[in-house]
Amino acid sequence: MSPPTRLQDIQRKVVDVGVLGLLTGILISVGALSVIGGMKLAVRSSEVEVPHIEGLTLKEATRVLSTVQLSLNHSGDRYASDAPEGSIVSQLPRGGSRTKEGRRIRAIVSKGPRTHAVPDLIGSTSRVAEVTTQQANYVIGHVSTVT
Repeated sequence: MSPPTRLQDIQRKVVDVGVLGLLTGILISVGALSVIGGMKLAVRSSEVEVPHIEGLTLKEATRVLSTVQLSLNHSGDRYASDAPEGSIVSQLPRGGSRTKEGRRIRAIVSKGPRTHAVPDLIGSTSRVAEVTTQQANYVIGHVSTVT
């Protein structure tokens, strides 16, 4: 066997550098994909689906949310004619969406339907009745008089 020539030496070094570069590239790619996959898994694993709590009482909603490591924030009340008093009429974030464990779910609670006392107009003059109803935010409709 004859000793390698200078050209063969150069070719062998070029091939060695190419193989080393290819292996380095593969190693970097695998590492990057592992980091990206690991981060996605870590972030995704701490998310939970937000339960629907509208229509529940505060006590019931607190119990339901605690099963998925969420807590309740009673952020206000409002009148709602379509919901009984004490039930949740609105939540944020919405039920069915995803959020991270440990977050607080904001809830608005119903005060029930808004009620206004009807003023007693029996025996009043028409002018007094008109002023009284306007002050109570009512409008006079059909007027009957009895003599």
